[in-house]
Amino acid sequence: MSRDASRAPEPQQTPRALPRGLISDQLAQGHLLLCLDFDGTIAELTSDPWKAVPLPRAKKAVAELARHRERLTIAIISGRDLDTLLRLLGLRDGLLFAGTHGLEFIGRDRVRRFAAGVEQCGDDIAQVREFLARSIPKDRGFIIEDKGVALTINYRNAQPDEAGQALAAFDAFVNQRPTLQLLHGKMIHEAIPRGIGGKGEAIEFFIRETGAAGQHTTYFGDDVTDEDAFRALMRHRGIGVLVGSERRSFAQYRVDGTEQVADVLEEIVSRT
Repeated sequence: MSRDASRAPEPQQTPRALPRGLISDQLAQGHLLLCLDFDGTIAELTSDPWKAVPLPRAKKAVAELARHRERLTIAIISGRDLDTLLRLLGLRDGLLFAGTHGLEFIGRDRVRRFAAGVEQCGDDIAQVREFLARSIPKDRGFIIEDKGVALTINYRNAQPDEAGQALAAFDAFVNQRPTLQLLHGKMIHEAIPRGIGGKGEAIEFFIRETGAAGQHTTYFGDDVTDEDAFRALMRHRGIGVLVGSERRSFAQYRVDGTEQVADVLEEIVSRT
């Protein structure tokens, strides 16, 4: 299912605490497809997005689990472009990847591919790139992430009044580009191809890629951009786990933060 944020329903439920052992118990029921967001899930959010790295024990657990391909598959699904994601994660063997919110993939064949249709957005992305170069101050705390097929303003370090003005101008400009749409996440605004990709489509891709049963698929994510994946898992009767503070979500369960995600990963390791 392609992403269309303008039509997405709003979640109505608050996830309950993730029961101890629930995810590791999936191993006894069949091949587990374990999908993980990166920032805010296995890596802490940082003021400098280029320095985000996974928690050491989370990274160690992921590396260990990746060696048990007969029992489970791990897929990393991130808003980061794949080049940046691979550099920050520092792992590749045995893992599958979706970057830029499901616009680019690395599957079992290790071939990097883009979602169909992204090439049609090239002219509009180029116009947004030019807008950012001339309109966003370079020394006021804004960080521009050029992902090739998407462009992101990170305003975590900008002054609120300046951020408000810059983001309003950015949003207005992107809304005039017919092949693009806006994506708002934690301290980011992003211009992305309209109706293409999405973290939900990444879940669907990995289910098809691995042949995993939907009910044996789990996803951990922290941001509103992860709701697309949680909705996909509802359709498959899989398990969605929100990471972070309590809020309404399409995830059924919640953990408090990255340390608790690492706890779950280590628990799964102990069962493999």
